Amino acid sequence: MVIPLEADGKTVGTVDIRREEKETCFFLRGTAKPDLYRVTIRGDRGTVFLGVWEGEQTLCRRLSRELTAPLGTPLCACAVRCQRDEGWVSAPPERFAPWPTEHGLCRRRGGVWELALPYRPDRPFPLPELVCLARICTVAGEERAVFCFDDDRAPVMPL
Repeated sequence: MVIPLEADGKTVGTVDIRREEKETCFFLRGTAKPDLYRVTIRGDRGTVFLGVWEGEQTLCRRLSRELTAPLGTPLCACAVRCQRDEGWVSAPPERFAPWPTEHGLCRRRGGVWELALPYRPDRPFPLPELVCLARICTVAGEERAVFCFDDDRAPVMPL
């Protein structure tokens, strides 16, 4: 089954949905203005959160039947720009691989991707190999080490 993907009031792509025995696979393909989008699938009985999409890359997700059961029959996918907490959203691991993103937040700013990882002076520094490229600041009410990356996932000087 293929359903439309909508963003900013227009169709920007499709989501191919394949139901398997124990899970449902979602393959999102489309092009929207590069940004971070929260993607949900709307069905005739409910909604399911699919993930965070960057507006250009393909997004693939496998969800268990238990997670997709409340959806019913899928009708369309909606991509909404992430704007909470100055654009900070949960960091998708595939955006920053091979760097760890556990408990991380990210946003796009000034042509780079910012990754904010929890920081405490009494704990090991996150990404110690990048200590010279980090800035410490408060993000979403918590002290974090913020690192900048280019589109190829290479670390760059902070903004």
